[in-house]
Amino acid sequence: MDKIKRRTLLIHSDTTMEESMQKLNDTAEQILFVTDGNDKLLGTVTDGDIRRDSINGFKFSYEIGKITLREKSEQVLPKLFSLRVIR
Repeated sequence: MDKIKRRTLLIHSDTTMEESMQKLNDTAEQILFVTDGNDKLLGTVTDGDIRRDSINGFKFSYEIGKITLREKSEQVLPKLFSLRVIR
């Protein structure tokens, strides 16, 4: 996967659930990589994570980093680099 495509899948931890869902829709992917203010990888969020959280009562105005990080960065890096390249 090229750097430009990878960059489109990054979101900051203070991004709202609503903004995250919009980005998932815009990129046509099922996963986003959540970073902190220093661009350090914190984890991932998927459309399924957001769907489950909304069913469990979380509001779309909530920050994604506070509610949906389920994987540690050591588990995420291999996924990031294994994504298909879109040309």
